[in-house]
Amino acid sequence: MKYFEIKRDIGTAYNMEFHRIRYFIEVCRQGRISKAAQMCNVSQPSLSLQIQKLEESLGGSLFLRNREGLQLTDLGKSFLPHAQAILAEVEAAQEFSERQKSEISGCIRIGAIPTIAPYVLPEILEAINAEHPAATFDIVEDTTESLTELMRSGTIEFALMSPPTNIDDEVDFLSIVRDELFVTIPQKHPLSDHQAISLESIQSEPLVLLKETHCLSQQCENVFRSARLDPEIRMRSSQIDTLLGIVEMGMGITFTPQMAVERHKDRDVSFHRISPQPYFREVRLMWMRRHQTSMKRRAVLKIVEGLHSQPKSTY
Repeated sequence: MKYFEIKRDIGTAYNMEFHRIRYFIEVCRQGRISKAAQMCNVSQPSLSLQIQKLEESLGGSLFLRNREGLQLTDLGKSFLPHAQAILAEVEAAQEFSERQKSEISGCIRIGAIPTIAPYVLPEILEAINAEHPAATFDIVEDTTESLTELMRSGTIEFALMSPPTNIDDEVDFLSIVRDELFVTIPQKHPLSDHQAISLESIQSEPLVLLKETHCLSQQCENVFRSARLDPEIRMRSSQIDTLLGIVEMGMGITFTPQMAVERHKDRDVSFHRISPQPYFREVRLMWMRRHQTSMKRRAVLKIVEGLHSQPKSTY
């Protein structure tokens, strides 16, 4: 945008006081001036004044008010990634100046989709805590669509998701698991003694899947689409545990990610590989691209990479 490009000269950028940029990003995260002021430990009028001065230096309004709170203007949306980059650069410089400290501290904000969080996240948090006990965590479990928006706004620093997502070209990532999907049927099903089950043999069985907002639901449907089959979807739920209860009652079949199988092995269901070609989803730890990688981010990535040095199947 032309008006923003004019403002991006070096002199103007460095005339902006950094605390105003930090306040702007916090308002974006919280959606309300009052909450942002509380998080920044300043008064609401003081924060509002600093946002106003930032707007004056940029030559336009950054926010619009509506019933839900604050909404970014076009200028605000254009400025946000640059503000985040500036914040990342400053944080990296601050951390560099304190390199004598052996531990990272502060809050690590990480999100995960519900079909990954219970099975992968605890191990990662345990490993980070073991090396950096001063660190704290803010955990968000939500759908892929919600997590991508939280990453864009800077509300979370990392997200455990399964591609494809709508920000794949905006992030860097670490592939940590190739997670196989297993056909899941009642124990008394005629095919329960088979090690592997073909899709053709179950195409007439009603499917029970997660709600459509879950990427695992889309991946399960893709299993059949890839075989040019169109099964009946009988019902949807929000939890893997609920789906398994429905399968136990003989009301349909589902697919279960391998990472969840061990947690649910006591259920009255059986898990089977897909024949003749197993189906996998990829699990990634994602983070937005930055000009500099902070010490905290490097520490987290080193630990996660140590846990998952190679993408692997959980089978």
